[in-house]
Amino acid sequence: MPILPTLLLLGCHTVTPGIEKPTDYGSNKDDDTGSGGGCTSTSTVVDGTVVTSLGFSAADLIAQVGGVTSQPLSWLAAEEDTLLTLDVAWTTGEVRFVDQESDGTGLGDTGGSNACGDWLEVDVNVGFSTDDGVFAESWPLTLQASGVDRSSFTQDLDAVTLTGTFDKWDYADPTADYASLGAAVGGVLAPGGGYGAVTLAGEGWEDPDCQHDGCVAWESRETAATWGESGS
Repeated sequence: MPILPTLLLLGCHTVTPGIEKPTDYGSNKDDDTGSGGGCTSTSTVVDGTVVTSLGFSAADLIAQVGGVTSQPLSWLAAEEDTLLTLDVAWTTGEVRFVDQESDGTGLGDTGGSNACGDWLEVDVNVGFSTDDGVFAESWPLTLQASGVDRSSFTQDLDAVTLTGTFDKWDYADPTADYASLGAAVGGVLAPGGGYGAVTLAGEGWEDPDCQHDGCVAWESRETAATWGESGS
């Protein structure tokens, strides 16, 4: 089933002791987008007006979560609000039905968040702009939805050229000695708006000069800004 973005992670640090420090420290980890977790996935391109076994079509989904919405976005460190406008448009973007089945290991048969659920993927264009000019973006993104009134999206801000003034270092911890720092936008679309966050993911070493086995690494997950309420 689709994984909704993890939101509102405020200054969380994880320390991993006793690992070997690599010569070239990299922050990017391979995304697990294939089979796993006890499930196998099959993706099939479908017409946007076809009602899937989920009980809705891509057109039904966009009727619920598409269009233009505006709501306050709060920059947490500055304690300032601006107006965020989301513009979700779908015309001819590809639509895929993803069917998941148990792979026989039993890991996907436990129910709840581990169950092998199906979902719909819809390629859309998302306008993401704020009145303060920090964001003035338009991104081709994929919505994921297992229900007609809610879908999720993510955008790696390091993977695109930004039109607005956003600079991740403006929102990073000035006392942290980062080896790498990434930034992303993640959100959930719902009728009338939804919710989401601008997040930072950092990595570094407790002793940046450590050059031997047993160096201590840390990871941080910080939230630069949020909009909406998770219960919306």
